[in-house]
Amino acid sequence: MRNLRMIIPMALIAIPTAVSAETWTAWVFLDEERSTSESNCLQVYYPYAFDLTDNTFTATNPLGKIFSITVPPDGAIRKAYTHFEGSQLAKLEMTGNVKSRELDILDTEKRCYYKVTPDSWDED
Repeated sequence: MRNLRMIIPMALIAIPTAVSAETWTAWVFLDEERSTSESNCLQVYYPYAFDLTDNTFTATNPLGKIFSITVPPDGAIRKAYTHFEGSQLAKLEMTGNVKSRELDILDTEKRCYYKVTPDSWDED
């Protein structure tokens, strides 16, 4: 019986944990109705790539990694970040729900709103 107590804890250590991972691409479209009319809002013409592995969400585009953030259980995020748009540094904020893939981006200085629209629902 004593030997059995030693085997059970060791067996629990050897059980691997499953890693949850999702990747998808999305396009960003200017939301003209929500954007300030006098703003000089830029349209984005390249896809974004998103990765949600366990509770870490990473956003990238063809220029490289934009940011990573820890996602709470409900999937809601609000992440301020800076990113180059052409030759200018833009102050942006991504909000929404990572798990439902309903995300928006706001250029906080120009008051330009963008809708993130998933291109594919591929899951790893």
